[in-house]
Amino acid sequence: MNQEQETKLDQILKTDIHNEKMAIGHMLQDEQAAISASKILHDKYFFTSYGVHILKIVKSCIEKGDSVNDINVKVRSIADEDWKDIAPECNVTKQDYLHDCCV
Repeated sequence: MNQEQETKLDQILKTDIHNEKMAIGHMLQDEQAAISASKILHDKYFFTSYGVHILKIVKSCIEKGDSVNDINVKVRSIADEDWKDIAPECNVTKQDYLHDCCV
């Protein structure tokens, strides 16, 4: 792959990860977004292990009838050690990741 192709691929990946974080942010802040997302989004649409894990939590909570506040509590209560285990190749704290999602 040449330099131009690598640059374009990097740009696409950054855009996709940004969009993933935006979707997560909406799910964590808006109950209707969480309900809609739980119906139409699948693991394969997410690029990061964090995104997949949070989507699973959202889907589980929605299936149980939990509110967006309950979803937030569950996501934010992930232990730091467990957070690191979700994506050991990444070096981002849960607080930083969630902040990026909800900006």
